[in-house]
Amino acid sequence: GYVFEWTPQPVKPRGQIRNVTVKNLRCYGPVKAPSLLYGYDETHCVDGVTFEDVSFNGVPARTAEEMALEVRRFCKNVTVR
Repeated sequence: GYVFEWTPQPVKPRGQIRNVTVKNLRCYGPVKAPSLLYGYDETHCVDGVTFEDVSFNGVPARTAEEMALEVRRFCKNVTVR
């Protein structure tokens, strides 16, 4: 398994991640490593991220689970198509 630790970095000013589309992503390899999506806090959040037409070794991923994507705190409106 994998162990992930998230440590806030001393970056100022902080921003937001909003209205991002990741499209036509092809991933190949023997292992599908998990990905984590985090916001920093309510004011510095991740909002409106869409993953569209993503596949792993030629198999389409239609859900966050199929992408091995963990949507964590301070994230909203994350979709997989």
